Amino acid sequence: MELDSKTIGLTVGLFILLGSIGTIYYVTNPDITYYCNDTNVVGMCFKLSNINEAGIQSRCYYNESTPTKYKICTTGWIKYKEDKVIGEPTNLPTYIEILPFVIQKDFIKKTDAESYITTLKTGKKIDVSILKTEQRPFSSEIEVFWKVRIYEEYNEMDVKCEELECFDVLIIKQNVIAEEILTTKFDENADENMINQTIQLNAQEWFSRWQPNIIISK
Repeated sequence: MELDSKTIGLTVGLFILLGSIGTIYYVTNPDITYYCNDTNVVGMCFKLSNINEAGIQSRCYYNESTPTKYKICTTGWIKYKEDKVIGEPTNLPTYIEILPFVIQKDFIKKTDAESYITTLKTGKKIDVSILKTEQRPFSSEIEVFWKVRIYEEYNEMDVKCEELECFDVLIIKQNVIAEEILTTKFDENADENMINQTIQLNAQEWFSRWQPNIIISK
């Protein structure tokens, strides 16, 4: 479709909340225009994530210059089949794909590597701490910096003495397996509860996809 100066085209990075009234945006590239049912939003995605266990593609990667950024749709992004969109721009939370933390380890057999990965993650816990929040310049977004750790707890006995009496004390300690500092961007009006919940979800997803980097020599 050819657009004139009075016609507004749907552009990359613009997500429209559909409505019965509002601005009319014409679909300029139908091959990469998708719809999310749970948020009733249309946007352009240069690629989608792989089909997950639920049979949907939940991530819309919308910025080719920063290919780890994505918008999420819990019901799955599907092709938008209309030639125009009626509604107004909306801010969906932006997530950042987290690359796996790297631990280098060599294995002779693939089965040994698979067993190592399974054992390493079994029984491990994660904790998350927010480090700082920064206002992005010339933007209505804030960037939240946070740290996630994978750790395991173990018990250690110690002796504590008070005056003339000594007794055993059980101390719970932590062994950190991996940690990483990450960032997530939010609309500047996002409240504390939304930020905390989103970061917790990001941390759980990071842990589910995390695995050490291994080398199999044969």
